[in-house]
Amino acid sequence: MPNKKVRYLKEYSLINTKIIYVNDKDILGHDSSNFNAFLFRYWKMKKFNISDNFIIMDDDYFIGKKLKKSDFFYVKNGKVVPSIVTSNFVKIEKKTVKEKCDLYEKKIEENKEEQGGDEWKYSVYLTFSFILNIFNVPFDKNIFIPKFTHNAIPVNIKEIKEVYDLVYKSKYKYNTLDCLYRISGYLQFQLLIMAYSFLKYGRKISNIPSTFIQLNDSISSNHDYYLFCINKGAGYFNFINYYKSKITLEYIFPKPTSFEVIDYSLRKISYKTARSLDHNLKICERQKSHLIQKEEFYFLQVLILLFFFLIFIKDHYNLYQY
Repeated sequence: MPNKKVRYLKEYSLINTKIIYVNDKDILGHDSSNFNAFLFRYWKMKKFNISDNFIIMDDDYFIGKKLKKSDFFYVKNGKVVPSIVTSNFVKIEKKTVKEKCDLYEKKIEENKEEQGGDEWKYSVYLTFSFILNIFNVPFDKNIFIPKFTHNAIPVNIKEIKEVYDLVYKSKYKYNTLDCLYRISGYLQFQLLIMAYSFLKYGRKISNIPSTFIQLNDSISSNHDYYLFCINKGAGYFNFINYYKSKITLEYIFPKPTSFEVIDYSLRKISYKTARSLDHNLKICERQKSHLIQKEEFYFLQVLILLFFFLIFIKDHYNLYQY
């Protein structure tokens, strides 16, 4: 984490028996806003006494219902190992992946959009290409790999280190591991670790019901899942919908944990939502009023033109009468 305090948690001295803060510099040795650099270096968490098997969750992932350790891990040959949490698989083959890589690379160059949908898709197909190459899949063959659900996944620290070493030796090293901010041309961590664990170690599948929810649709979406993600995504972002999503989460999780600061945030969120709605309604009313005025102006112009047109027709008719 980049900060020394999480604003919605109690003072660290009160919760440090259960929660450990690890600063970015403790992992990287320098400041960085490249989240891939952290993800691929999770194996370095071992020096902070993390277990060999753990669950990775981004800041937009949620656990909606009670789950057990056995939903994420199982015992194989006397050792605890992570399952592959997904319900779907993706078929990949070199020809199509190469075409998609070329397509999205060109799109990124043309639209110049930072952290957009095309950049994400480009990283996905680069990752597919990388997987096909490290497992030496022939050009005319295809393979099936687990589909990433954009939700919590279990991982093994040894396997993360193995994947890190592969990326470190590849042409994707700088874009993925070394740059100080996110740029296009990086490999996607979750896709890669899931595919690697499945193809190399034959990990068992665990189908935990999950869903991906766009933030703008969060209040009207179905949250009745064991795992769900609420993500802003690329494109238009509406702050009213942001407040609505916070109200939704307060409704789904009404009881704070013993680690959280209780600040009656639902009242604050409701106030901000109502205020934002009121502000937007006033804007709409002004626009509507302006539109009506414009329509009335255009109508008046049409009447004036029609008046002069009738005069012209009358004069033209009278001219020919003489």
